[in-house]
Amino acid sequence: MLKTRWEILAKKLAQIIASSFPNLETLICRSINYESLRILLTGCRKLRNFDFTFALEFNDETALSIAPLFPTLEAFSLRIFNRNNFPLFISSWAQNQTQLREISLSFGEGLSDSSFLPITQYCHNLESVTLWWCSGFTDLAFEALARNRNSGLKRLHFYRVKDLTDVGLTAIANHCPKLQELHLIHCESLTQASLVKIARDCKNLVTFTAEFCSRRYNWQMTAAFLFTLANRNRGTLEVLTFHDRNTYITETESYDKYRFDSSLLDRLALRCPRLRRLELYTYHQESNANVRRPSLLLR
Repeated sequence: MLKTRWEILAKKLAQIIASSFPNLETLICRSINYESLRILLTGCRKLRNFDFTFALEFNDETALSIAPLFPTLEAFSLRIFNRNNFPLFISSWAQNQTQLREISLSFGEGLSDSSFLPITQYCHNLESVTLWWCSGFTDLAFEALARNRNSGLKRLHFYRVKDLTDVGLTAIANHCPKLQELHLIHCESLTQASLVKIARDCKNLVTFTAEFCSRRYNWQMTAAFLFTLANRNRGTLEVLTFHDRNTYITETESYDKYRFDSSLLDRLALRCPRLRRLELYTYHQESNANVRRPSLLLR
């Protein structure tokens, strides 16, 4: 394993790494330019885990020329600090990545469905998908991921994926029976409906984390999710974190459909006996009155 904070922008440095570590399996670094990446991919044929950032000089055409040089990877993490979409590169690259188990795409504000669909088509062994600030993927991409990769998906981490809606998350709930970890951080297009679907149908969840900050959300989302867990969960959940950063509550909200009170927490404790971490930042009701009290942290 080689982990460095260097930017590999000089051919000489890339040649030193390739000649000194021909059996290298894991390489984690900062930015790599075109010439250095060609040298590394040619010299380090045993790479299985590659984590790096495309230099700003890359476009879809230059990236396409090095796509066939990638060895068959098990884990791939790519950061993109521009608005390129790279559909040609990813389509060519994905065809050789049949053993890929983990993929992480970060800061890909220019990425769209055309650069994600090939991953769902060719990477048949995916277990973990992380998307960070990838704002261009629509529900078409998430439905394809759920339907094509459902047999093995275990971990989904979505951070500020603003176009993930109830349609995409419902597809995940319907088609990913082995899902164990789900992180939804500031995916602000989701509503209560798909969260309840996850709580009801993802029977093997071990870790669930959600955080919202839009004024459209309120404590009822948390209450509905907990209510469903307390009645349908099979006892696999170990970590539950639910942060509702919106403290705005209207006087017209209904407080009776899903009561968030001590009785609900009692039922949750019985239904989720393995729960070892419970972190809630939201509002709850007293059991004897419709009094709203902030609950900042429960562990």
